[in-house]
Amino acid sequence: MIKKIPWKTILLILLVIIALYYNIKDYYLEILQVLDDLSILSILILIIYTTFYYIIQAINIWMLTTINNKSYTLKQAIQNNFITLFINNVFFITTGKIAQLYLFNKQGVDPKEAPSIVFIEFINYQITLLIYYSVVFLLSIRFYFNNFSYETYLAILGLIVTLVITLANIFIVALPKSQTIIRNCLTRIAKILPIKLNIEKIDTSLAEMIRYFNNGKDYLFKHKKRWLLIILNNVIRISLLLVLPYIISKFLNLAITLNDLTTFISLYVFVNLALSSFPIPGKHGVSESFFVIAFSCIMWEYEAATLMIIWRLLTYYTNTIIGAIMVIFNKDIKLGELKDKRAESKIEKAVTK
Repeated sequence: MIKKIPWKTILLILLVIIALYYNIKDYYLEILQVLDDLSILSILILIIYTTFYYIIQAINIWMLTTINNKSYTLKQAIQNNFITLFINNVFFITTGKIAQLYLFNKQGVDPKEAPSIVFIEFINYQITLLIYYSVVFLLSIRFYFNNFSYETYLAILGLIVTLVITLANIFIVALPKSQTIIRNCLTRIAKILPIKLNIEKIDTSLAEMIRYFNNGKDYLFKHKKRWLLIILNNVIRISLLLVLPYIISKFLNLAITLNDLTTFISLYVFVNLALSSFPIPGKHGVSESFFVIAFSCIMWEYEAATLMIIWRLLTYYTNTIIGAIMVIFNKDIKLGELKDKRAESKIEKAVTK
C-alpha cells in the first residue's frame, strides 16, 4: 500500500491539470466535436503504433545484452524497458535507472555489464538524435524564424543543450585526460561561485562512466553489424515519433495533405528542442502549452489542442499504464526491494557529501 504521494508528484499532476485547462477552456466543445471523428479502431492503431516506438528501444537493449548473454530474451527486454519508463514517469529518471539495473540483475545479466549496456544504448541514441534534429533544424530554420520569432531562440538553446550533453559524454570517454580536465574546471568554478562540490564523488562518477563505455566498447565494436543495426533502429524510432502528430491529425480528419508531412516533422522537432531548454522532469505543463503554440501556426487552435491531448496520452500516459501493468504481473520486480535500492542510493549520496 502506498502511504503517501510525494509532493513532487502532486505538483506535476497539478501542472498537467492547469496546462490542460488553460489549453482547452475556451473551446472544449470544438475539441469534443473533433474527437467524435476518432473511432475505437483508430485509437487502438495509434496505441500499437506508439508502443512499437518503445519496442524498438527494447530491441536495441536486447541486441546489446545478447552479445554476452545469449539466453536473454526479447520479452525480458520489453519488460525491462516499459517498467523503466513507468518508474521514470512516476518517480523521475534517477529512480528509473536504478530500477533498470535492478531488473537486469533479476533477469540474470551480469551487474558489471548492465551499466555498460544502459550507457552504450543512451550514447548511440543521443548521437543519432543530435544528428537527426540538427539536419531538420538547419533545413527548417527560416520557417522557424518566420513563424516563431522569440520561441526559436528556445529551440536553439535546446539544440545547444543536446549538443553539450552529447559532446560531454563523448569527450569524457574518448580522451583519457578528460577526467582531470573536468575536475580542474569544476574546482575553479566552485571557487568563483558559491557552490559546494564533492570532488571525490565527481571523480568516482567520471571513472564509472569511462569504465561503462570501455566495457561496452570492447565487445560492441567487435560486432559492427549489430552496432549499425542499432543506429538504423534509432533512425526508424525517431522517425516514427516525429511522424506521430501527422498520423494523429489524419485520424482526426483534419484538413491536411501529404505535402504537410515535412512541416509536421519540422514543428515536432521544434517542440522537442524548445522543451529541452526547460529543466523540468517530463516537461509537465510546459510541453502541452508549447505543443499547442507550435502547431497553431498550421491549424486552428482548438485543432492543435485536440492534437495535443491525443499526443500526450500516447507518448506519456500509454507507456506509463503499460509499464504499471507489467510491474503488477512481473515476478522479477518487487517494489519493496526497489525502494530499498533507492534508499541505498540516497544513503550513498548522503555519505559522500
